Amino acid sequence: PLLQADAASLLFHEAWHVRQQELGFPANTAVAPHLDQPEDRYLLRLEWAALAKALQRRGIAQRAHIEQALAFRQRRIGGSREAAGAEALQMRHEGIAAYTGAALSGAPVRLSLGALATGSKRPALGRSFAYASGPAWGLLLDRHRPGWRGIGEAVGLAEMVPFKPGRTV
Repeated sequence: PLLQADAASLLFHEAWHVRQQELGFPANTAVAPHLDQPEDRYLLRLEWAALAKALQRRGIAQRAHIEQALAFRQRRIGGSREAAGAEALQMRHEGIAAYTGAALSGAPVRLSLGALATGSKRPALGRSFAYASGPAWGLLLDRHRPGWRGIGEAVGLAEMVPFKPGRTV
């Protein structure tokens, strides 16, 4: 069953790419080069740790971890429209595909936690971070903002969470 979920995730991920254009999500080759800088990689890993905790909690604890993930993201983006835009484009291309695969796999939380745990091993996060971030943010949006899938132009998934960034510890 575990390998079946992995195979199903890959199948649905790639099926998303086949249909994304007609659904209004043109393919792109966006890169978020700031994620190849040490500080931004570190902040992304802290965001992923908070997302992993959020996926494993409910209620007020889950919200606190989501807010912490948002705070790490906000610090990483640092008000840069270029960085935010590049991340949003990457999330709309690979993040939503990865979320779709995980969500339809039969083991969405397990696959998302695995992607968060291994995401930092990818050599170029500027082109690959959304494979880990997309499923986590998408699953949390499913819980806290039903109907979120009608997203607009160039919106990243994290911006759709109905919470504000919290404190980082």
